[in-house]
Amino acid sequence: MPVYSLAATLVVSVLALAATACSSPTQGAAVDPIARGTTSVPAVPATSDTVPDTVPVADPVPVPVPVADPDPVPVPAPAPAPAPAFSVDEDTLGAAFDDAGYEPPEGSFVMVGRELEGSATHFEWFSLGHSGLTPSHDHYWPASTIKVMTAVAALETLHEYGLTGAAILTFEDLDGRYHGPAKEIIRLAIQVSNNPAYNRTVLIAGMRNINETVFPRWGLQHTIMQRRYTRPEGVTDLALRTSPTIRYREGGRRGTIPERVAPHLYGRCPAAGNCTSLYELLSVMRRVTLHHELPETERFNLSDEDVTVIHDALRESYSRIAPGAEAALGPVAVLNKTGTVPGDDALDHGLITDETTGRRYLLAVSTRWHRERTARIGELTRQTLLAISAAR
Repeated sequence: MPVYSLAATLVVSVLALAATACSSPTQGAAVDPIARGTTSVPAVPATSDTVPDTVPVADPVPVPVPVADPDPVPVPAPAPAPAPAFSVDEDTLGAAFDDAGYEPPEGSFVMVGRELEGSATHFEWFSLGHSGLTPSHDHYWPASTIKVMTAVAALETLHEYGLTGAAILTFEDLDGRYHGPAKEIIRLAIQVSNNPAYNRTVLIAGMRNINETVFPRWGLQHTIMQRRYTRPEGVTDLALRTSPTIRYREGGRRGTIPERVAPHLYGRCPAAGNCTSLYELLSVMRRVTLHHELPETERFNLSDEDVTVIHDALRESYSRIAPGAEAALGPVAVLNKTGTVPGDDALDHGLITDETTGRRYLLAVSTRWHRERTARIGELTRQTLLAISAAR
């Protein structure tokens, strides 16, 4: 090859590599989560702290693990996300706790929305300081709370293929072989908090798709999902980069979702971890629990049957916030999802309906792990709901 031709080829290659290095996932505009609906569900009975959060597999402790990155070009983190375009009261909860002589557990993060009286679609929002809007990384591990997000992402991905949760899927991954309905994966991930099922929701959606397309489309600024929650023997790369080929059939529709590979990790969530915020957890919880009452533009791309599957799983899920909510409000109905990292963090988030007044609340809490974690979160829930119930 002539020298001038070789030089031109090298220049083009360098320019292409530089363009790749400057690229970053598209970020969507912040979604205002302030909306409301009237889902009516049976109350969740109070449960003891002896009930495990994850059955049969507990969330892994987020120990940083070296992960080999096949892509030599790192993707730079995007600019810091702008402040949410809605009002959040960051003072009332702290002041109310002081007045009541209540000291929240160490490391408490709280975000709560109160349904506005006379409004069909809006909540007013309260945060303990700035904690409800603070990204989780360097503060707490979101653990199993994020399984609602990935379950919805998996169902939306199937929807793009003309499928629902009733589709029969067949594939093999590091957790073994799966052959059965997609909705069983969803149920296990949320209701039982099964970790292989969570892994599979990410694999169905695709790690790159979930982080670069789905979450930005939902308006999530701080949410990244890339860590598997099982550690098969001999596996050192805990990222969920490679989605296997998935065969599907539903009714007369048959086909294949091809293998997909995420080319890189998302560095703004350290140690190949999972990151979010309490606000963003509640943004998704609001849209899925109040699905039928929201404008079409705010609904997830889910069939009515898929929404029912998620609601049923949330209703049957173990709850830490239900006892405290009942102590503050009386009879309540709760749709929620917990999370725990033994020795580190304990969380819960969900929709609470006061069955006496019909008023609804969206609540997310995170505290340091403690052997009395359910009692502590229960009291934090009670104090929070009492505070905002009294607030003008």
